Amino acid sequence: MTKLLLILGLLVGIFLPGESLAQENKSNFVHVSLVDRMQQDSKTECISDSVLSFGGGDIIQGEDGRYHLFVSGWVADSVRQDKLMPDSMIYQAISEKPQGPYKMLRSIGAGCHPEVFKLADNSYMISVQGGYYSAKSLEGLWTFHTFGFDSRNRPAVKTSSHWSLARRKDNSFLMVSQEGGVWVSQSGVSTYNGVTDEGVFPLVATDYDDWVVWRDNVQYHLLLGNHENSQCYYMRSLDGLHWVIESKLDYSQVMKMGADSLGLEKVVYGCPSVLQNEEGKAIQLNLEVTQVRKDGKMHSRNVSFSLEPDLDVRLINKKPITDAVQKLEILVKGNDRFNPLTDLDLPTLRAGSPLEVNRGGGGIVVESKPQGKDLLLTFYADFYDFPHGEFAVKLAGKKQDGTKVAGYMRLPQLKDNPLMSVRKPIFANFLNKKRIKMTVENLGDVSSRRMNIYLKYKENGKYKVLFKEKLPPLRPFEVYNFTVDVKWVLNDRCRYEFVVVVDDKDYESEYHFVK
Repeated sequence: MTKLLLILGLLVGIFLPGESLAQENKSNFVHVSLVDRMQQDSKTECISDSVLSFGGGDIIQGEDGRYHLFVSGWVADSVRQDKLMPDSMIYQAISEKPQGPYKMLRSIGAGCHPEVFKLADNSYMISVQGGYYSAKSLEGLWTFHTFGFDSRNRPAVKTSSHWSLARRKDNSFLMVSQEGGVWVSQSGVSTYNGVTDEGVFPLVATDYDDWVVWRDNVQYHLLLGNHENSQCYYMRSLDGLHWVIESKLDYSQVMKMGADSLGLEKVVYGCPSVLQNEEGKAIQLNLEVTQVRKDGKMHSRNVSFSLEPDLDVRLINKKPITDAVQKLEILVKGNDRFNPLTDLDLPTLRAGSPLEVNRGGGGIVVESKPQGKDLLLTFYADFYDFPHGEFAVKLAGKKQDGTKVAGYMRLPQLKDNPLMSVRKPIFANFLNKKRIKMTVENLGDVSSRRMNIYLKYKENGKYKVLFKEKLPPLRPFEVYNFTVDVKWVLNDRCRYEFVVVVDDKDYESEYHFVK
């Protein structure tokens, strides 16, 4: 992620920046990534042991206010730690502070890659490689289960034993599995339904080793790393299905900043996890840090870094942001730890599409007005360039003390959309027609509107409509079945490409299949 610039002073009235201010923009440019938000002086060795190595771990705050770390551990000083990972154990440790240090409490059972959640029924779940543990309380008895998966006729997305979960706003869950498959579950422990025809990870030659997904009050986030090709991606999504890559960095160089601060020699970083605040904003990053000695033996620790959380920002503009818009009004909210009236370095701030802001573009501050504990900022640019697929406005810059900050806001023209997903139609002969059985599910976290559904087939390079129907509104996870009798004009001996389209003026989804 990246942070940016702003203009010279606070001027009264409307100010139109010229070429000299564009030069000022470049001189004030600030680049910000996730690592830039890692507070290096906050590093804490969460948990370590002379006998055990500790890998990836996840933290949750208990009802008593204490923090519970669920972390994988295995016998230390192994030459090939990766061979022991399937046999690693999940350990529970507690601390008064999220950074630790944590005191060992007990072992839970076999597993690795833990992620812990409180479910809607107030029970708890620890997702691990190959399944999950459940308990009525953090101090209770944990029982192991396996997840159920329904690919829903989407063979391109395979189930796996390695995944990361994010809670959606209705307390349902989104899963990103190996190869970038996306799945959703109504409760977090109920069946995970496949919703993507292909993986959402960037296409590269090698597999990804580590990823973590989370959601805040604006968007989904995905941190994705690969040791073999040293690539690290930070990705964002409005719905968990369609992702934009905000940053592509060298994984080893990014994480080396933390290595230097820890005073380690040769290290390998992996298994990231994030601790979120009440709004879902990431406030702490935990990493597995593995020290490799000259004899090839390795020892791992779980280390935490505090993160500067995203700013709480509100876009005041109500009309769609197009290339004709020149002003953005953004309210920066204050809190007990942050006073935007005095803490922000206004000349460094920029606002616009994340792509242009990360490159030093976007609007600059031309006016600021206190609003109680908050600050209303007006940004000006000749135009704002939001590429296709972008859904957020980004504000970025620095505080007066040099700390880099950023915040995101959703574009005002975007609506909350459902996730309309169809199963493969079933065809049967009926008199001199074809009877087609259709199943449509709303796997989103908001109710759908009344929408159109089309079944089309390709002939001579063009799609032709076989039927069109209207769908009723569907609640989240509601299923609608219907049948359509059509005059069959196709040759049953031939294979055709089909597509089912569900749409209205603000939404469209497609499902492709061959028959």
